[in-house]
Amino acid sequence: MLTSHSPRWLVSNNRDEEALNILADLRRASKDSEIVQLEYLEIKAQHMFEVDRSRAKFPQFQSGSFSDNFKLGFYDYASLFTNKSLRKRVFVAVFTMVFQQCQFP
Repeated sequence: MLTSHSPRWLVSNNRDEEALNILADLRRASKDSEIVQLEYLEIKAQHMFEVDRSRAKFPQFQSGSFSDNFKLGFYDYASLFTNKSLRKRVFVAVFTMVFQQCQFP
């Protein structure tokens, strides 16, 4: 494996070529294969959607400074608890993991 970074992290940090190489390595296929290209384009589209959503929702935190990036991250995590549908998903996920850890005799 080339590096330990995830393809999503690499795309979000404008390291597209490395992300493509990692995906090809993970899928054991060439960079030009259809499955690698489709997965790369899905990741790229999701990143672009998240950036656009962030710009529309929080235009005041788009300077790229550390404090603005911190605030964006904070509000993204806070939305997991303030948004009703996301809160339900979080609770289902947490309780699923908790109950998976329970061992009954």
